[in-house]
Amino acid sequence: MDEIKVDSSRGLIIDRAPEDFEFGASKLSSTRKVLCPDGQWTEYLPAHFELQRNNYFDSYGCVSYSRNNAHEILHKRLYGYDIDWDDRDLVVGSGTKPNQGNGVKAVADWARKYGTIKDRGDIPATMFQDEYYAWKRGETENNEASKTLELFDIGYEWLPTYNWSGSYSSSEQLMEALLYSPIQASVDGNYQYNADGTIGRLINWSHEIVIVGYVKGKYWLIYDSECEQLLKFEWTYKFGFPISHSLKKKNMQLYKKIGSPAIYFKRYDKNSLIPFSDGSITGGELFKSIYGLDYSLLPIEKVNELPFPVEEMELKVI
Repeated sequence: MDEIKVDSSRGLIIDRAPEDFEFGASKLSSTRKVLCPDGQWTEYLPAHFELQRNNYFDSYGCVSYSRNNAHEILHKRLYGYDIDWDDRDLVVGSGTKPNQGNGVKAVADWARKYGTIKDRGDIPATMFQDEYYAWKRGETENNEASKTLELFDIGYEWLPTYNWSGSYSSSEQLMEALLYSPIQASVDGNYQYNADGTIGRLINWSHEIVIVGYVKGKYWLIYDSECEQLLKFEWTYKFGFPISHSLKKKNMQLYKKIGSPAIYFKRYDKNSLIPFSDGSITGGELFKSIYGLDYSLLPIEKVNELPFPVEEMELKVI
């Protein structure tokens, strides 16, 4: 089989290293929990679609847009509400080159090191490329990004890829990875459609997208920052350099005192506990009603004595 090349003229640069974390063989794998038992993430797509271009220019930011899309989808599944990261900030901050693009690893690692900020808006219809790339963080943005690093633990793992491991990720490996995360991956951005409406041609890996589901044996569902509708890629498509992402809010720890039905949540901004149950309402149901979070995903530490003081709070229904 001929090796598929990388076309860096469409927004994608491959910078994976053989020593990077690989799915199933890193410390992240040991702490994973199944989030989508059917591997379908379409229910958790961002509420607002953001296009990586306007009528005047393309940002060549597909790697940043797809990275943020994967994290926004993952966040919605974990915490029950939409969060919208600023794509332009990640595109420019991570060193994306106009008319060339950026590396998948470079973008992921920059976000881990420097954080992300809330969305500042779509690309204005009248903006040109030079203005887009003139973006620079100020003190406000740097402070906000620092707070996201304090709040979130983020990571990623590579799935098997031909250039390093000698084989492409199989459909079984992709389906397994989709149990835990939407999958960021490389495709040929020059789409050509088969008679059944699926996309199948693959000459160069040149564009970055997110795999969000599938119909087994027929096609993969793709979320693409260049297209406002879900795309279908043929089942045998050879995705390049797929990545599984991980996301966890720091200090979202629950405590339960042995012998007591009460459950307490540790505030991330200070060392104190908030009571979520006195026994009359289960902690799980109350927690989900407030935060929209799958209670089973949170760690509960059973202790003889609570490690932090308890805040006196009265929960009111308005």
